[in-house]
Amino acid sequence: MRRFGRMWILALILGGLLLAGGCSFGQNSEKAGGVALPSATRSGGQVVYASLHEPAVLNPYLSDAVSVHEMSRLLFSGLVVSQPDGTLQPDLARELPTVSPDGLTVRYLLRTGVTWHDGASFTAEDVRFTWEYIMNSKTQAISRDGYDRIRAVETPDPYTVVVKFREIYPDWVSLFKTILPKHLLAGADPNKGAFQRNPIGTGPFRLQEWRMADGLVFAANERYFRGKPKMDTIVYKIVPDETLLIAQAKSGEVDIAPHFGNQAYDQMRSQTNFQVFATPSPIWEQITFNLDHPLFKDLRVRQALALGLDRNLLAQQVLKGTGVAAWADQPAVSWAYVNEGIPPRDLKTAKELLAQAGWLAQNGNMLQKEGKPLAFALTVPSGNKQRELAAQAIVQQWKELGVSVQLQVVDAKNFEQTYRQRPFAAAFFAWVRGVDPDNRLYWHSRFIGQGGLNVAGWRNPQIDALTIQGATTPDMAARKEIYKQIGALMATDVPVIPLYFRCQLDASKNGLNGFKPNPAEGNLWNAWEWTWAAR
Repeated sequence: MRRFGRMWILALILGGLLLAGGCSFGQNSEKAGGVALPSATRSGGQVVYASLHEPAVLNPYLSDAVSVHEMSRLLFSGLVVSQPDGTLQPDLARELPTVSPDGLTVRYLLRTGVTWHDGASFTAEDVRFTWEYIMNSKTQAISRDGYDRIRAVETPDPYTVVVKFREIYPDWVSLFKTILPKHLLAGADPNKGAFQRNPIGTGPFRLQEWRMADGLVFAANERYFRGKPKMDTIVYKIVPDETLLIAQAKSGEVDIAPHFGNQAYDQMRSQTNFQVFATPSPIWEQITFNLDHPLFKDLRVRQALALGLDRNLLAQQVLKGTGVAAWADQPAVSWAYVNEGIPPRDLKTAKELLAQAGWLAQNGNMLQKEGKPLAFALTVPSGNKQRELAAQAIVQQWKELGVSVQLQVVDAKNFEQTYRQRPFAAAFFAWVRGVDPDNRLYWHSRFIGQGGLNVAGWRNPQIDALTIQGATTPDMAARKEIYKQIGALMATDVPVIPLYFRCQLDASKNGLNGFKPNPAEGNLWNAWEWTWAAR
């Protein structure tokens, strides 16, 4: 499994999530068995965090594996960190950075007195070195995106970093999430050596032991700049099979069972000593229209089909509450998230729009025009039973509108290889996105065809201008308003029908306080503040 990238990528998600109760941020999405958490806590102890995957290295710049991304939050610190609701908080920076009016300069003031696990002092030179390490042509970095837009990283004093960009890079907040030690890596092989499997960081825990094919043990860092973590150790236990993972949770061998699917939900819910969390994720399910298809060139048809769906009902009945009906494309994990209200189903208005377009009921409730039925195929990639169930519900809702839709389930691999050529009338699939709202690749008309991601074929000069403006505006509040405007135009033009965002499903043992799943940063992002309830 690989972590989410900063830009949009196609996600043919194979497993569904089921949960009674909708997604929400925070610690009390659901308490299994209705057991209340004690308020008194105790320091010390151990948490066993289960994972299906064992990493090869622990340097997050050399691997995009989920396990490396998760464990890097124990070992390393960044300049800022995203909280579960998408807001930022300082990490190695002592306050949120300032951005110049032109958006080309970001200034960080760093914490003083921070030390590496080996006792060496952390300074601004480590930040500059991290950039140089990533940009080193010899470094086998998984990505240089964003870092390659930087012109210089200046360090006017040991606790000030000034990042100067060649051009505005809207997702600058995602950079420098891991800072590397210059005193250990300068002059060393950037890809090999002891550091890659036994790194030294400034994070709340340090690697104590790596038991191959079994787990990694992390001990509390007594020098941690926020104070020694409450837990003595975190065990990242490798459990290569989900069935075994759930069995070990039921037997009490693991304290946190993360990222499990619908097949395990009933079992976890029945455990009175566990609480289940449903956290909004960046996985966005939507129906994309091919706007070059003769039927969907008519805006009234697209608007009617959108009004013919009950998105809230789909999220509740098909997802069983493990989803959030979507107003537009920005996920709740993004600071740019806006929800202007999901339009209610309105069959009367939908039928009026279709009548204006010439589609009238003939010989029953099904609509026709010039003797031809209002019919099309809805393409769905295979492998996701939950999506297929949702598609069946959508077909039925549209049938009630008088539209005949054929569900066309196609091979997922073939769909992934061909979807950018837009070989469909309408398609139902998912995208995954990062925290930054930049969506040029998805909506700008420049990215239609030739491998572009604007697979709807949306051509709107106003959208083109807004997506460019959103990506080149430094002020975050102003950017949020721009993406709100894009969402409103999406609702008007209907190149796609936003359906819902999925939720990440996790469970933790009752008595563990402070566990807050974080799809953007990984679930271990705040392990330094976890505590066990007093016995």
